[in-house]
Amino acid sequence: PLGIAKELKYALRSGWIVIGAGLLTVVDIGSLRANSEFDWMYIASLGTFVFFSLQTVMPILKTYAGTKTSKDDITLRDVLDKNKNNLKMVYCNYLASEWSVENIYFYDGAKQYRAAHPHLSPEKAREVAQELLDTFILAGSMLEINLSSASRRAICEAVASSEANGVAPPADLFEEARDTVRVLMEDDSFPRFKRSSLFRDSNVKSQASSFAEQSRQMSFSSTGRRNSESSLASTQKI
Repeated sequence: PLGIAKELKYALRSGWIVIGAGLLTVVDIGSLRANSEFDWMYIASLGTFVFFSLQTVMPILKTYAGTKTSKDDITLRDVLDKNKNNLKMVYCNYLASEWSVENIYFYDGAKQYRAAHPHLSPEKAREVAQELLDTFILAGSMLEINLSSASRRAICEAVASSEANGVAPPADLFEEARDTVRVLMEDDSFPRFKRSSLFRDSNVKSQASSFAEQSRQMSFSSTGRRNSESSLASTQKI
């Protein structure tokens, strides 16, 4: 199998070749040159041929354009924050294969810390911040992320200060580090992921799942409509 994009591309090329060949047979160029006038029968035939040819080619073109756009328009934020096409786990598996899965783990952990911060007690906020610090920030930690020494020092000092004063660490404590990790993924691993077989295969599967879901909904809708009509008919008989 060539894949849907390549198959559509070959179909388009074949369609344009057929249109070009048809134009040469519909218009009698020699007659037009000899008489120096338009033959409206030829023009009508030409218009009809072009109309029906475009009716055949344009759906293929739109399908190909939609397939191309659905791949190219997916951004890292779509995957991380919206889980578009259920790609987040696929991307996580890809990062694991590159030994850089700590980036997406930290991104999620820092995001959850920011969202939960208003609802946490100072003690719980310090506990969560310390766990993120020990897991991702400290040099030599189990899932150490790539940060500048200045960023590491600023986070460590903020956590230590909150512990000493008995207050919660700032809600935006990890935001700068999270942005750094996001940019790193956006510029490095995510473009490679979009070129990988994992991304291509998951994109085709998501399109197939979407089509199946639409078909299932249409089936349920038609079944419900038939049941309603049957109920209505039974009521009228009564």
